[in-house]
Amino acid sequence: MTLFVRVILCTAPFMAIGVRGAAQVYPKWFLEQGDLGCAGSAAGVAAASYFPDSTGGEAFRMGVENCVRNHRVTIQGGKQLFTTEEGTMVVSTTVRESFDTSRVEVCARSAKILARFSGSAYAIVLAGQADCPVPAQLLKLVSVDSLAPPAWVSAPPRDALFDYACGMSEPYFYEASCWMEAEKNARLELARSVSSKLRSVEKLEKDETYGVSEMSVRDEDLSVTLRDIEVVHRWRSAKTRLYYVLIRSPR
Repeated sequence: MTLFVRVILCTAPFMAIGVRGAAQVYPKWFLEQGDLGCAGSAAGVAAASYFPDSTGGEAFRMGVENCVRNHRVTIQGGKQLFTTEEGTMVVSTTVRESFDTSRVEVCARSAKILARFSGSAYAIVLAGQADCPVPAQLLKLVSVDSLAPPAWVSAPPRDALFDYACGMSEPYFYEASCWMEAEKNARLELARSVSSKLRSVEKLEKDETYGVSEMSVRDEDLSVTLRDIEVVHRWRSAKTRLYYVLIRSPR
């Protein structure tokens, strides 16, 4: 089934989140999710509302939805990408993600909250089907504004076991939307790197408006099924306010 709208479902009661951090402060397990070793788990991020339990419940639901999507998702359609030295951004797209949405409600009944955190404008929940204790060192809070740009932003890792891809998002009003968009763009980039048909490429010269030395526009067609996707790292640039997510899937 192709997902065109968000799935609305009832989740298990969500306990109030007791830890609150300043803006741009995150638990290390969220930024370095690949270090958790919790197979089949996924994080959900929701914008804060007047009702904390509602926000946490939405984050949990989105985490479960990501678990199902990451297990198996088919990506089809065409897209136009705008690339500069800052990264790649989707300009326009007819790409659709299809996954078995019927499994979301079923998985929500047995899914567990492995970790959770509340910021000033968002809630984050790590959802999974199996117990996976989060190590104490990954519970520490980290200010992303203090982190140096990671190498994977410009050059994703390469190895014999996994395909990697980095997704980027511009800043939106809701911070939760930025992380979701970056993760979605990472999936599209992974699909592009695994299987895509290039239709055209246009290179542009230096543009003072955007402050970049070189730009390119690519038109591509996609048709691929990705399985067992994992989020490895997340990062936000304090300078550009762009959000980045690195993901991988087995070859």
